[in-house]
Amino acid sequence: MLKRSKYKNMCSNRDTTGLSLLNIAVFSDAPFHIIDAIIQIDPTQAYLPDCFGATPLHLACLNGASPSTIQKLVRMRSDLVKAEDRDHRVPLHHAVECVCRNEISFDDGREVIRILCEVDSSIIHNNDSNSHSPLDIVQIARTMEPETHDDSHLQKLYTILCCISKNEYLRKKRDWEGRESVTDSSISGETYVSESSIIKSAKK
Repeated sequence: MLKRSKYKNMCSNRDTTGLSLLNIAVFSDAPFHIIDAIIQIDPTQAYLPDCFGATPLHLACLNGASPSTIQKLVRMRSDLVKAEDRDHRVPLHHAVECVCRNEISFDDGREVIRILCEVDSSIIHNNDSNSHSPLDIVQIARTMEPETHDDSHLQKLYTILCCISKNEYLRKKRDWEGRESVTDSSISGETYVSESSIIKSAKK
């Protein structure tokens, strides 16, 4: 117990910007077992923000952490998918931007987006301090320095986000009309069936 308490105290140290050991591990792309060990020693690190209001989930999405790392953080605190940093960005903003910068493989980036939106698809409509939604970020990436981006991937990404946005709008519409609410699982299924079918048709 004393040994565990010693390690917890060491893990709980923060620098002057509020970065914790978990924050550093996440944006340094540390192996998953290291990240998991830190959380096991001090679970509070999974949700405490730094001085910029960024939680480890924000930093993980910003720096291209693996889907398994994102899933672990989400399982610890699912409400963090809606947490806003000081720029009013939710983790989805950073996940989308990371894909746009080609700092994560497209398949992994898509999986990260799926994990986040499966918890709460309403984040697709969150605007940051510049009034940019995750969809806007993709559109901006397509117009800025287009030679540095794979536009086919950006088009697929935009299509995926449009599907999520459409399904979220339909869910809200049903709620407004007083119809039976759509469950999170059915939203997720509908979103990614639509995504797959559109991408397949685009490849033909």
